[in-house]
Amino acid sequence: MLTVYSDEHKFFTRADVPEALNDGLMFALEEFAVETPVQDLLVLKSLESLVSKEADVIYVSGDSSIRGVDCHHVLISGPLVDMQVWIAKGDKPLPTRTLMTSKVVQGLPRHDVFQEWRATDGFDATEFQFEPPEGAREIGFINTP
Repeated sequence: MLTVYSDEHKFFTRADVPEALNDGLMFALEEFAVETPVQDLLVLKSLESLVSKEADVIYVSGDSSIRGVDCHHVLISGPLVDMQVWIAKGDKPLPTRTLMTSKVVQGLPRHDVFQEWRATDGFDATEFQFEPPEGAREIGFINTP
């Protein structure tokens, strides 16, 4: 189930989407034009489109620390986007910060995300159940052409 909520307008909408993360994200993008932060890192094989044969991949040596976490620092410079990823060192190598800069959009917009992960073997599905706040109204999705 995909739920999108606007706190500003107090609107929300829901739609059934495929359960697998990759399939659900692609369905939401293709059917409803819903994009998520750092979606390119979540969708399988999406990095292949960002990191083409023309891309330069650089590992920055030396110490990098993001919010107290020791990290590897990787720079990827492709034809469409420059991306920097800081990946935690150790037994849980998860991204702690991702910075993407568009090369094709005027003004070179940047998207900077800090991630904190709670990696566990499982979770309670109720953590992802949306309870609309009082006064929120449900609206429908508009499919994209």
